[in-house]
Formats: sequence, structure tokens, C-alpha cells
Amino acid sequence: MTSRHKRIVGQDRAQRAAVGVRTRGQASAKASMLGGKPRASVTNQELAAAARKHAAREPAGSVGRRAWGVVAVALSTTGTTRSARRVLDLAPADVRDAARDLLDQLITDRGI
Repeated sequence: MTSRHKRIVGQDRAQRAAVGVRTRGQASAKASMLGGKPRASVTNQELAAAARKHAAREPAGSVGRRAWGVVAVALSTTGTTRSARRVLDLAPADVRDAARDLLDQLITDRGI
């Protein structure tokens, strides 16, 4: 890691801290101080698997099935849910809004 990269990463953490966004380490530390368990992190791959299961339950050719498929692809090809949201901007117009709503639903259901 170059010193420039370290400086940028440090600035990013400082900016997130300034607006109240906690990093995973901070969230875990706070949870352990309060006697609670830290929230289990869910990977995009796990979310993509859940989206594929939802897609399999939808009727063939339906907008719901296609939207869940788009969500699964977006999650499996990215590292963060934020990146997956950006990928959904490239989805076909007929499923884009549904896919965004389903991603939000999936994230909420998983407690992320």
C-alpha cells in the first residue's frame, strides 16, 4: 500500500467518522463495550444466493424473476451493496426500479 493510498484511506475514514458513519471495527468495539454481540456481516455472495432463491420462486418470465436475477448478478459481481446499487443503474429499464426495491428489501430483511 503506497503512502498516497494510506493517506486517501485515512481521509475517507475521517470523513465517515465526521458524519457519524462507523466502520466495522468501531461497530464491533461498541457492541462489545455494551455487552452485546457485533452484528454478523453478510457478504454480497450470501445476499446473491438469497436473491437467486427468491428468483427461483417467481414464475418463469415474470418481471419479479428477472428483477431478482438482476439483483443476484449485481451482488455477485460486486463487493459492497453500494456498488451493487450502482450496477443496478445499468439494468434494463423494465426491471430497474423493481430490482432496486428488491435489493432494499433483501438488505432490510437481512438486517444490514
